[in-house]
Amino acid sequence: MSNNSEFFPLILQHPAIMTETVKGDIAVVRDLYAGQGDQLEWWIINSSNDSVVQINYGDLDLGDTPVQGDYNGDGKTDIAVWRNREGLFFIYRVGQYPFGSNGDLPIASYDTH
Repeated sequence: MSNNSEFFPLILQHPAIMTETVKGDIAVVRDLYAGQGDQLEWWIINSSNDSVVQINYGDLDLGDTPVQGDYNGDGKTDIAVWRNREGLFFIYRVGQYPFGSNGDLPIASYDTH
């Protein structure tokens, strides 16, 4: 992992997409190319064995905002982004879902507290 990228720190409250643990996994999202395409790069530490998973998903140039959550009800956090200008949620390995309008703010996992 290079040092010139912008990080978005996350704590995954449910077991992460790639793990079967019951503990929360620590993750960060970064701007992969730092101004040269702005693809989002997700880094997840598996709390059961300390392995690291890296997944490219989302694009800052398209207005994507990280909104991880359990979108399919399987008890694991899904990698996801909200694309504001299109009013779409893109959920890794699940699909895309239209909801909202340009200017709305996403509220991921609103009913978990």
